Amino acid sequence: MVYRHWSSRPVRLTGRTYPQSGHPKPNGFWFDVDDSWKEWCEAARFRPERLRFFHEVTLLDLSRVLFLKTAEDIDRFTREYGHDLSTHIEPLQGPEARREFADRYGCDLFGDIRRHFSSYILWGEVAKRHAGIVIHPYIPERSATYLWYAGWNCAGGCVWDLAVMGVGRARPAPPGFGRNLPGSGI
Repeated sequence: MVYRHWSSRPVRLTGRTYPQSGHPKPNGFWFDVDDSWKEWCEAARFRPERLRFFHEVTLLDLSRVLFLKTAEDIDRFTREYGHDLSTHIEPLQGPEARREFADRYGCDLFGDIRRHFSSYILWGEVAKRHAGIVIHPYIPERSATYLWYAGWNCAGGCVWDLAVMGVGRARPAPPGFGRNLPGSGI
């Protein structure tokens, strides 16, 4: 298994900790597993300019990193750290307008939003017990179930306490990658 961080320019890290916020995804130093981010970006034509360099990432203290390897691991993690924030979401439309929307478009958008926020991860709580998280393999079925997982897109990880990892020297992306894609400038 190879971990890589992709960037538009070489990065230089100093020993730091990323504070967590209320976002659905954690703050930290992100990396992929076996080039999965690079492949996802290429397939989606997403931000090719940010794939000019890569750094090999080494996890130095595996005991402080949470590894989610199965759908059951993802479900268990969500049960342990998920919070039901759905009761704090108020619809702007009344019940009749929501029913009309559901009939017209075939989905209950408000219900979907509430469902996603019924298992919201507060990453500050996760950071109290772990220095980072790695999800490998990526389980696509869970992206439709959990908001925090919906934007993960591929196998990868995020470390918020950089003391548990090392980063190698910047290396140029493989020849030909990212060229002739919109926004690549190369």
